[in-house]
Amino acid sequence: MNLDKSISPQLIAVSLLTFILCATWNIPHTIGIRYTASLALIGFMLWTKPNLLSFIKAQPIFLILVAYFLIHIFLISDNLTLSLKSFNQEWLKFIIFTLLGTTIGFYFSDQYNKDFFLWIGGAFSIPLLIHLFLFLLKSINESTLPYGYSGLSVSHGDLGYTALQSSIFLSIYIFSKNQAFFKKLFSLALLCICFLSPYLAQSRGGLIFVTFSTLFIFSFFWINRFKFNNYKKILIALPLLILISFFSIKIVSFTLSDKWQDIGNRIEIGFIGDPISIICDGTAVIYADLEQRNIPITQQLDNIITEINLGTATRITVARAGFDLVREYPLGINGSKDAYQIAISKNCLLPTINMANTHNGWLDLTLALGIPGLIIFIGVYFAYLKMGIDAIKNSSEKATLAGVGLSVTVIVWLLRGILDATSRDQMLEMQAFCLALFAGIIFSNKLKINK
Repeated sequence: MNLDKSISPQLIAVSLLTFILCATWNIPHTIGIRYTASLALIGFMLWTKPNLLSFIKAQPIFLILVAYFLIHIFLISDNLTLSLKSFNQEWLKFIIFTLLGTTIGFYFSDQYNKDFFLWIGGAFSIPLLIHLFLFLLKSINESTLPYGYSGLSVSHGDLGYTALQSSIFLSIYIFSKNQAFFKKLFSLALLCICFLSPYLAQSRGGLIFVTFSTLFIFSFFWINRFKFNNYKKILIALPLLILISFFSIKIVSFTLSDKWQDIGNRIEIGFIGDPISIICDGTAVIYADLEQRNIPITQQLDNIITEINLGTATRITVARAGFDLVREYPLGINGSKDAYQIAISKNCLLPTINMANTHNGWLDLTLALGIPGLIIFIGVYFAYLKMGIDAIKNSSEKATLAGVGLSVTVIVWLLRGILDATSRDQMLEMQAFCLALFAGIIFSNKLKINK
């Protein structure tokens, strides 16, 4: 970051700790580093005592969420020990990282420098750079391109999550005003990495949502500000358009690859038979259902059924089972992130299809906290969305940039949760922090205007 005359040891320390926190969220085996940085930032929060109370008063949905957590633990839960453990492992972290994000948002709003968005976007790109370096080494060693290799990450999804958040910060920075041209080119290079890493790791969801968020932000600034008499803007805009077009084509090409062939049949198979019976008893349930409906089983269809433990059909089947289990447990199961496994084990001790969760963040959350918990959580996200939209209308560039960032972050994580288990672990922490960070910048700016 360009600290200029406002440089201070405090600013350097907070900037470095924030960078470390964002950089390590999706790097395996760095939990100690991540939580050390978090504890230091918590200490900073307690020391500086930011005006969090006014923020909470302005957004009462947060108090309603905390109240519901307490009600769920002490009145709804049938296992107090498990419920308290689940709260400490998951939901307390959501609260803590919301407060931390708001604090950092307040602080950097006061110290405002647009390089902050580049700084945070660069931090989130660190796991992607590590992946590309390891991918290059593996390519050299094997003399081929190891598509699907995700480096240190156990799942390519982790690369997609950090690429998504990095692309939002970087896209905002690219379209901020009065920035040095070389800085914008540097941010554009990092944005390319946000596309390249998920592409090489073959994270279809990651690539889709990076493209969506970048295109969304680009469209907003194109419509609202673009002037063609500035050649520098054109030099930035054209590569970005080409980039989006290229990877949009690559998304389509993924659907034509072996992994995504017969996608229609795979989806159809996912909707056949009773989902809980299939999970418990296996593919015999599907064959029986097809036979009863007089549907001929071709070799192609048989191959898809025998691979029910993999891919699209499985995710649809498990999601359907999740909906059925929500009807059985409308108030959730002790706030546990293992709620799906707990619920399915009541139907069969050794399921044939053994999945850790429903691969749907909102279903997982509902099974943990119940339908009221889902409604309140969605309410939190929509409160953020309203704050973002209101900020976009502001004449202050700082509020507008943060408003666009907040609105896009809300939308993409709401959608991302439909396809993956995002309401848990580091994904939940990262969402809480980034949403609150943008909101903190917006609210602090609003307080200054109203003074």
